[in-house]
Amino acid sequence: MPPKVRIRISQKKFESKFGQYIKNMYEQNFNSIEHYKNYADLFLEAVYKFIIADYYSEQNTGVVIAGYGTKEYFPSIYRMNIEGLIEGQLKFSEPIIWNSSPIQNGGNSTPNIIPFAQTDVIFTLLTGISPELNELHEMQIGKIGRELSEYNETAVNSLIKKYKQQFNDYKQKAYIDPIINLLEGLSIKEMGEMAETLISLTSFKRKFSSDIGTVGGPTDVLTITRGEGPIWMKRKKYFDGEMNKGYELRRK
Repeated sequence: MPPKVRIRISQKKFESKFGQYIKNMYEQNFNSIEHYKNYADLFLEAVYKFIIADYYSEQNTGVVIAGYGTKEYFPSIYRMNIEGLIEGQLKFSEPIIWNSSPIQNGGNSTPNIIPFAQTDVIFTLLTGISPELNELHEMQIGKIGRELSEYNETAVNSLIKKYKQQFNDYKQKAYIDPIINLLEGLSIKEMGEMAETLISLTSFKRKFSSDIGTVGGPTDVLTITRGEGPIWMKRKKYFDGEMNKGYELRRK
Protein backbone atom coordinates (compact mmCIF):
# COMPACT_ATOMS: atom_id res chain seq x y z
CA MET A 1 0.00 0.00 0.00
CA PRO A 2 1.43 3.41 -0.91
CA PRO A 3 2.00 5.86 1.95
CA LYS A 4 -0.69 8.38 2.77
CA VAL A 5 -0.08 11.51 0.75
CA ARG A 6 -0.63 14.92 2.29
CA ILE A 7 -0.48 18.31 0.61
CA ARG A 8 2.75 19.96 1.69
CA ILE A 9 2.38 23.74 1.59
CA SER A 10 2.98 26.13 4.46
CA GLN A 11 0.15 28.32 5.67
CA LYS A 12 2.22 31.41 4.93
CA LYS A 13 2.80 30.40 1.31
CA PHE A 14 -0.83 29.38 0.87
CA GLU A 15 -2.12 32.69 2.18
CA SER A 16 0.32 34.74 0.10
CA LYS A 17 -0.75 32.97 -3.08
CA PHE A 18 -4.49 32.43 -2.55
CA GLY A 19 -5.37 34.58 0.46
CA GLN A 20 -6.66 37.68 -1.32
CA TYR A 21 -8.78 35.68 -3.75
CA ILE A 22 -10.37 33.64 -0.93
CA LYS A 23 -11.04 36.76 1.14
CA ASN A 24 -12.66 38.48 -1.84
CA MET A 25 -14.92 35.48 -2.39
CA TYR A 26 -15.87 35.47 1.29
CA GLU A 27 -16.73 39.17 1.28
CA GLN A 28 -18.81 38.87 -1.88
CA ASN A 29 -20.89 36.04 -0.43
CA PHE A 30 -21.06 36.72 3.32
CA ASN A 31 -20.33 40.35 4.14
CA SER A 32 -23.94 41.31 3.45
CA ILE A 33 -24.95 39.09 6.39
CA GLU A 34 -24.39 41.02 9.60
CA HIS A 35 -23.52 37.96 11.69
CA TYR A 36 -20.71 36.89 9.33
CA LYS A 37 -18.89 40.19 8.91
CA ASN A 38 -15.17 40.41 9.76
CA TYR A 39 -14.56 36.66 9.65
CA ALA A 40 -12.59 36.55 6.38
CA ASP A 41 -9.27 35.76 8.11
CA LEU A 42 -10.85 32.91 10.06
CA PHE A 43 -12.43 31.59 6.87
CA LEU A 44 -9.06 31.69 5.09
CA GLU A 45 -7.48 29.64 7.88
CA ALA A 46 -10.33 27.11 7.69
CA VAL A 47 -9.82 26.72 3.93
CA TYR A 48 -6.11 26.08 4.46
CA LYS A 49 -6.79 23.42 7.10
CA PHE A 50 -9.31 21.79 4.77
CA ILE A 51 -6.73 21.68 1.97
CA ILE A 52 -4.04 19.93 4.01
CA ALA A 53 -6.41 17.62 5.92
CA ASP A 54 -7.38 14.08 4.96
CA TYR A 55 -10.87 15.29 4.12
CA TYR A 56 -12.52 15.22 0.72
CA SER A 57 -15.46 17.19 -0.62
CA GLU A 58 -18.43 15.73 -2.46
CA GLN A 59 -16.88 17.03 -5.69
CA ASN A 60 -13.99 14.56 -5.61
CA THR A 61 -13.41 11.93 -8.28
CA GLY A 62 -13.36 8.27 -7.36
CA VAL A 63 -11.05 5.66 -8.86
CA VAL A 64 -11.78 1.95 -8.50
CA ILE A 65 -9.40 -0.85 -9.53
CA ALA A 66 -10.68 -4.43 -9.41
CA GLY A 67 -9.16 -7.77 -10.38
CA TYR A 68 -6.61 -10.38 -9.40
CA GLY A 69 -2.97 -10.08 -8.42
CA THR A 70 -0.50 -12.56 -9.89
CA LYS A 71 -0.63 -14.63 -6.67
CA GLU A 72 -4.27 -14.05 -5.73
CA TYR A 73 -6.98 -16.69 -6.07
CA PHE A 74 -9.72 -14.32 -4.94
CA PRO A 75 -10.49 -10.85 -6.35
CA SER A 76 -9.64 -7.57 -4.64
CA ILE A 77 -10.90 -4.02 -5.02
CA TYR A 78 -8.86 -0.86 -4.45
CA ARG A 79 -10.76 2.40 -4.12
CA MET A 80 -9.49 5.92 -3.61
CA ASN A 81 -10.75 9.50 -3.89
CA ILE A 82 -8.93 12.21 -5.82
CA GLU A 83 -9.59 15.84 -4.90
CA GLY A 84 -7.37 17.51 -7.50
CA LEU A 85 -4.07 19.28 -7.95
CA ILE A 86 -2.94 21.86 -5.40
CA GLU A 87 0.38 23.56 -6.04
CA GLY A 88 1.32 20.74 -8.39
CA GLN A 89 0.57 18.11 -5.72
CA LEU A 90 -2.11 15.48 -6.20
CA LYS A 91 -4.45 15.19 -3.24
CA PHE A 92 -5.86 11.68 -2.91
CA SER A 93 -7.04 9.42 -0.13
CA GLU A 94 -5.29 6.35 1.15
CA PRO A 95 -6.66 3.36 -0.82
CA ILE A 96 -9.50 1.40 0.76
CA ILE A 97 -9.05 -2.30 0.07
CA TRP A 98 -11.71 -5.01 -0.08
CA ASN A 99 -10.39 -8.55 -0.41
CA SER A 100 -12.69 -11.57 -0.81
CA SER A 101 -10.09 -14.08 0.32
CA PRO A 102 -11.43 -16.28 3.18
CA ILE A 103 -8.01 -16.04 4.81
CA GLN A 104 -8.53 -12.28 5.26
CA ASN A 105 -12.22 -12.57 6.15
CA GLY A 106 -12.22 -14.92 9.13
CA GLY A 107 -12.56 -18.08 7.05
CA ASN A 108 -15.57 -16.78 5.10
CA SER A 109 -15.75 -16.05 1.39
CA THR A 110 -19.18 -14.79 0.37
CA PRO A 111 -20.22 -12.78 -2.69
CA ASN A 112 -20.96 -9.12 -2.26
CA ILE A 113 -22.38 -6.10 -4.05
CA ILE A 114 -20.20 -3.00 -3.63
CA PRO A 115 -21.69 0.16 -5.18
CA PHE A 116 -19.71 3.32 -5.94
CA ALA A 117 -20.51 6.97 -6.74
CA GLN A 118 -24.33 7.38 -6.70
CA THR A 119 -25.21 4.45 -4.46
CA ASP A 120 -28.69 5.35 -3.19
CA VAL A 121 -30.74 3.17 -5.55
CA ILE A 122 -28.57 0.09 -4.97
CA PHE A 123 -28.66 0.55 -1.20
CA THR A 124 -32.46 0.93 -1.40
CA LEU A 125 -32.73 -2.36 -3.27
CA LEU A 126 -30.34 -4.14 -0.90
CA THR A 127 -31.76 -2.88 2.40
CA GLY A 128 -35.42 -2.19 1.55
CA ILE A 129 -35.16 1.47 2.57
CA SER A 130 -33.54 4.46 0.89
CA PRO A 131 -30.53 6.06 2.64
CA GLU A 132 -32.42 9.36 2.96
CA LEU A 133 -35.46 7.72 4.53
CA ASN A 134 -33.26 5.61 6.80
CA GLU A 135 -31.46 8.77 7.98
CA LEU A 136 -34.81 10.46 8.70
CA HIS A 137 -35.92 7.36 10.59
CA GLU A 138 -32.76 7.45 12.75
CA MET A 139 -33.26 11.18 13.45
CA GLN A 140 -36.87 10.66 14.52
CA ILE A 141 -35.97 7.77 16.81
CA GLY A 142 -33.24 9.90 18.38
CA LYS A 143 -35.67 12.80 18.84
CA ILE A 144 -38.22 10.56 20.54
CA GLY A 145 -35.49 9.19 22.80
CA ARG A 146 -34.42 12.67 23.89
CA GLU A 147 -38.00 13.70 24.60
CA LEU A 148 -38.68 10.62 26.74
CA SER A 149 -35.30 10.39 28.48
CA GLU A 150 -36.42 12.76 31.24
CA TYR A 151 -38.75 10.03 32.52
CA ASN A 152 -36.30 7.15 32.62
CA GLU A 153 -33.19 7.62 30.49
CA THR A 154 -31.80 4.12 31.06
CA ALA A 155 -35.06 2.37 30.19
CA VAL A 156 -35.65 4.55 27.10
CA ASN A 157 -32.12 4.01 25.76
CA SER A 158 -32.46 0.26 26.28
CA LEU A 159 -35.80 0.21 24.45
CA ILE A 160 -34.43 2.24 21.51
CA LYS A 161 -31.36 0.00 21.27
CA LYS A 162 -33.60 -3.09 21.20
CA TYR A 163 -35.85 -1.54 18.54
CA LYS A 164 -32.88 -0.59 16.31
CA GLN A 165 -31.46 -4.09 16.59
CA GLN A 166 -34.80 -5.62 15.59
CA PHE A 167 -35.11 -3.17 12.70
CA ASN A 168 -31.59 -3.95 11.40
CA ASP A 169 -32.08 -7.71 11.89
CA TYR A 170 -35.24 -7.55 9.78
CA LYS A 171 -33.45 -5.64 7.01
CA GLN A 172 -30.69 -8.24 7.01
CA LYS A 173 -33.05 -11.22 6.95
CA ALA A 174 -35.73 -9.90 4.59
CA TYR A 175 -33.63 -7.94 2.07
CA ILE A 176 -29.84 -8.28 2.30
CA ASP A 177 -29.43 -12.02 2.89
CA PRO A 178 -31.78 -13.16 0.07
CA ILE A 179 -29.91 -11.06 -2.51
CA ILE A 180 -26.46 -12.12 -1.29
CA ASN A 181 -27.57 -15.77 -1.24
CA LEU A 182 -28.89 -15.36 -4.78
CA LEU A 183 -25.44 -14.26 -5.96
CA GLU A 184 -23.92 -17.60 -4.95
CA GLY A 185 -25.98 -19.40 -7.61
CA LEU A 186 -25.52 -16.94 -10.48
CA SER A 187 -23.31 -17.58 -13.47
CA ILE A 188 -20.69 -15.03 -14.52
CA LYS A 189 -22.98 -13.91 -17.34
CA GLU A 190 -25.92 -13.44 -14.95
CA MET A 191 -23.75 -11.44 -12.54
CA GLY A 192 -22.79 -9.10 -15.35
CA GLU A 193 -26.43 -8.69 -16.33
CA MET A 194 -27.36 -7.98 -12.71
CA ALA A 195 -24.69 -5.26 -12.44
CA GLU A 196 -25.99 -3.64 -15.62
CA THR A 197 -29.56 -3.77 -14.30
CA LEU A 198 -28.57 -2.00 -11.06
CA ILE A 199 -26.93 0.78 -13.07
CA SER A 200 -30.00 1.05 -15.31
CA LEU A 201 -32.26 1.42 -12.24
CA THR A 202 -30.06 4.24 -10.97
CA SER A 203 -30.18 5.93 -14.37
CA PHE A 204 -33.97 5.56 -14.48
CA LYS A 205 -34.38 7.25 -11.10
CA ARG A 206 -32.10 10.15 -12.09
CA LYS A 207 -34.39 10.95 -15.03
CA PHE A 208 -37.28 11.66 -12.67
CA SER A 209 -35.47 13.36 -9.80
CA SER A 210 -33.76 16.68 -9.20
CA ASP A 211 -30.38 14.98 -8.68
CA ILE A 212 -27.57 15.48 -11.16
CA GLY A 213 -27.91 12.86 -13.90
CA THR A 214 -24.39 11.48 -13.84
CA VAL A 215 -25.55 7.91 -14.42
CA GLY A 216 -26.98 6.94 -17.79
CA GLY A 217 -26.39 6.21 -21.41
CA PRO A 218 -25.02 2.95 -22.83
CA THR A 219 -23.31 0.84 -20.15
CA ASP A 220 -20.06 -1.08 -20.55
CA VAL A 221 -20.12 -4.47 -18.81
CA LEU A 222 -16.82 -6.19 -18.00
CA THR A 223 -16.47 -9.47 -16.09
CA ILE A 224 -13.19 -10.61 -14.56
CA THR A 225 -12.41 -14.19 -13.56
CA ARG A 226 -9.22 -15.88 -12.46
CA GLY A 227 -9.30 -18.33 -15.37
CA GLU A 228 -10.44 -16.12 -18.25
CA GLY A 229 -9.29 -12.70 -17.15
CA PRO A 230 -11.26 -9.62 -18.29
CA ILE A 231 -14.11 -10.33 -20.73
CA TRP A 232 -16.29 -7.62 -22.25
CA MET A 233 -19.98 -8.54 -22.23
CA LYS A 234 -20.93 -5.13 -23.60
CA ARG A 235 -18.70 -2.36 -24.85
CA LYS A 236 -19.83 0.74 -26.70
CA LYS A 237 -17.79 2.20 -29.54
CA TYR A 238 -17.21 5.90 -29.99
CA PHE A 239 -17.75 5.52 -33.76
CA ASP A 240 -20.29 4.00 -36.15
CA GLY A 241 -19.18 0.50 -37.13
CA GLU A 242 -21.02 0.66 -40.45
CA MET A 243 -18.93 3.67 -41.47
CA ASN A 244 -15.64 2.07 -40.37
CA LYS A 245 -15.51 -1.40 -41.94
CA GLY A 246 -11.74 -1.26 -41.94
CA TYR A 247 -11.70 -1.35 -38.12
CA GLU A 248 -13.02 -4.92 -37.95
CA LEU A 249 -10.77 -6.00 -40.81
CA ARG A 250 -7.70 -4.70 -39.00
CA ARG A 251 -8.65 -6.61 -35.85
CA LYS A 252 -8.80 -9.96 -37.68
